[in-house]
Amino acid sequence: MKHFGRTPNEVYFNRRAANSLPRIEPRKHAKHSTPCAAPRMYIRGKAGVKVKLAIDFVNGNRLLSIVKIEKV
Repeated sequence: MKHFGRTPNEVYFNRRAANSLPRIEPRKHAKHSTPCAAPRMYIRGKAGVKVKLAIDFVNGNRLLSIVKIEKV
Protein backbone atom coordinates (compact mmCIF):
# COMPACT_ATOMS: atom_id res chain seq x y z
CA MET A 1 0.00 0.00 0.00
CA LYS A 2 1.38 3.42 -0.95
CA HIS A 3 2.04 6.01 1.74
CA PHE A 4 1.08 9.11 -0.31
CA GLY A 5 -1.34 11.33 1.63
CA ARG A 6 -1.58 9.04 4.65
CA THR A 7 -1.06 10.11 8.24
CA PRO A 8 1.46 8.28 10.45
CA ASN A 9 -1.50 6.63 12.22
CA GLU A 10 -2.90 5.35 8.90
CA VAL A 11 0.51 3.98 7.88
CA TYR A 12 1.24 2.30 11.23
CA PHE A 13 -2.17 0.62 11.46
CA ASN A 14 -2.24 -0.05 7.67
CA ARG A 15 -5.47 1.94 7.19
CA ARG A 16 -6.73 3.47 3.98
CA ALA A 17 -5.95 7.19 3.70
CA ALA A 18 -8.93 9.33 4.72
CA ASN A 19 -8.38 11.53 1.64
CA SER A 20 -9.10 8.50 -0.58
CA LEU A 21 -12.53 7.74 0.91
CA PRO A 22 -15.83 9.01 -0.55
CA ARG A 23 -16.54 12.42 0.95
CA ILE A 24 -19.49 13.99 2.78
CA GLU A 25 -20.52 17.07 0.77
CA PRO A 26 -22.45 19.88 2.51
CA ARG A 27 -22.63 22.09 -0.61
CA LYS A 28 -26.00 21.47 -2.25
CA HIS A 29 -24.93 22.04 -5.88
CA ALA A 30 -21.49 20.42 -5.71
CA LYS A 31 -20.43 18.11 -8.52
CA HIS A 32 -20.00 14.45 -7.75
CA SER A 33 -16.41 14.24 -8.94
CA THR A 34 -13.40 16.38 -8.15
CA PRO A 35 -11.57 16.77 -11.49
CA CYS A 36 -9.22 19.53 -10.26
CA ALA A 37 -8.22 17.87 -6.99
CA ALA A 38 -6.15 14.79 -6.28
CA PRO A 39 -7.00 12.16 -5.37
CA ARG A 40 -10.36 12.25 -7.20
CA MET A 41 -13.06 11.12 -4.80
CA TYR A 42 -16.79 10.86 -5.15
CA ILE A 43 -19.53 12.07 -2.82
CA ARG A 44 -20.91 9.51 -0.37
CA GLY A 45 -24.68 9.76 -0.73
CA LYS A 46 -26.20 13.05 -1.90
CA ALA A 47 -24.76 16.55 -2.00
CA GLY A 48 -26.24 19.11 0.38
CA VAL A 49 -26.26 16.93 3.49
CA LYS A 50 -26.30 18.75 6.85
CA VAL A 51 -23.22 18.15 8.99
CA LYS A 52 -22.18 18.66 12.59
CA LEU A 53 -18.63 19.79 13.29
CA ALA A 54 -17.18 18.86 16.69
CA ILE A 55 -13.78 20.07 17.86
CA ASP A 56 -12.11 18.61 20.93
CA PHE A 57 -8.59 18.87 22.33
CA VAL A 58 -6.13 16.30 23.65
CA ASN A 59 -5.87 16.85 27.42
CA GLY A 60 -7.22 20.39 26.97
CA ASN A 61 -4.21 21.40 24.84
CA ARG A 62 -5.52 23.75 22.12
CA LEU A 63 -2.53 22.90 19.90
CA LEU A 64 -3.64 19.26 19.67
CA SER A 65 -7.12 19.34 18.16
CA ILE A 66 -9.42 16.46 17.28
CA VAL A 67 -11.92 17.36 14.56
CA LYS A 68 -14.98 15.19 13.82
CA ILE A 69 -17.53 15.74 11.07
CA GLU A 70 -20.79 13.82 11.23
CA LYS A 71 -23.98 13.78 9.20
CA VAL A 72 -26.95 15.27 11.08
